[in-house]
Parts: sequence; structure tokens; C-alpha cells
Amino acid sequence: PSNSVVASASAADLASAVKLVLRSHEPLVPYGAFAEWTARDSSVDDYARRLDELEDAPRRRALHRLLSHMDDVLDTPNARFNRMTPDALATCIGVNVFRRSENASDMMFSVADVRRTFERMVELRQDILSRSHAPISPAAAAMRTPRSSSGENNYSSSKVEASSWASGRP
Repeated sequence: PSNSVVASASAADLASAVKLVLRSHEPLVPYGAFAEWTARDSSVDDYARRLDELEDAPRRRALHRLLSHMDDVLDTPNARFNRMTPDALATCIGVNVFRRSENASDMMFSVADVRRTFERMVELRQDILSRSHAPISPAAAAMRTPRSSSGENNYSSSKVEASSWASGRP
């Protein structure tokens, strides 16, 4: 879409488009890794290690960026206007990160594990990211600049990460 289409789209329309793209692909965490990632006894170090060990670089970078983005959602001066809690984020986003299989009925049986795991990862995101050694893409790193005094981010690396993951390019 052209920039004018994106600029005129509502936040709900953009969120719906992102969810559609994410749900049309295998989740960020491969199906075969579901049980390990959703284990109840996972520690911060376990999550950081699993993030580092994701073999697919675009997925690893996208998950890293997603966790980083949770700071933008939850920990900015503008967060007081945001009504998303870690639980709400887990409900909306968790199924795009974790799914047991392609089978839709399987998702119904794993929703509680998905929500619990993603909510915990959101709550622990700063510790996970500080212990992870997973590199972000050079393009994303180059686009990063510190937050402005108003709390707004001056980077758009999520576009780079999401587009490379969705297209299958590293």
C-alpha cells in the first residue's frame, strides 16, 4: 500500500492487517518448539536462551523486536492512555507467536498456555532482552534512535523486521 493509504488508515485497520499477515504464516516460534517455549517452569534465562537459539534469523529478530515494542506500548509517558495490559496483549498477540500446530481446533486447547507464556514474556521482557544475545538486523539497529523527551520513538525497525519475516528474507 502507498503511504497515503497507511496514513489514512485507522489504528484498528492497521492492527487488523498486521494480525492477518501474522496469522497467515507459521507463528514466530515454530510449531515443533511449542512445548518447550510454553513450559510452566521457564525462567528468564530459559526464554533468553530460546530466543538466541531460534534458528530462523528473521523470526528471531521479529520476536526480539516484538518484545522491544512492548516497552513502547507499556512503558512510555503516553502509556497512561493505553489500556493494553500484559494479559490483553497476550490475548491479542500470543497466538501469532505460539501455536501448537496448523490445526485450528488445536489452538482452542492451547490458548491458556499461549496466554500464560506470552503474558509472562511481556512482563519479563526487559530481563529477557538484556540477557539475550540475539542480534537484531543491521537495518533495524541503524534506524534506532533514543526516545524523544515526549516518550515517542524515533525509529521504525518493526517495519523492517515484520516485512523481512513475512517475505521470508533474512
